[in-house]
Amino acid sequence: MDLDAFRREMRAAGVEEAVDTILDTFVQSAGERIAALSTALASGEATAIKRAAHAFKSSAGTIGAKGLATLLQQVEALAEAGDIAQARALAERFATESAAVTAYVQRARQAAS
Repeated sequence: MDLDAFRREMRAAGVEEAVDTILDTFVQSAGERIAALSTALASGEATAIKRAAHAFKSSAGTIGAKGLATLLQQVEALAEAGDIAQARALAERFATESAAVTAYVQRARQAAS
């Protein structure tokens, strides 16, 4: 996770002032996104898994959480292929990575305050 790179990209795009709001939104919505994907994985419904993984992947990718975004891409692709067992097998890694990213962003935001 490289928040400095995210900030530089946003500065280059002329919208650096949006960084803090985007990070706060990520943290605020992370719990809901984690719960949605966990529920979808538990249900075994491929479409729901794909949808939940895609939504969280997009927000993780936006802030530069590459490891989390890659993992969510894998879950999304497995759901697309109908391989629910393999998607579920990634649940623990997903939970650990998403918690680590969320904690990192929270610490970074607190340090910047």
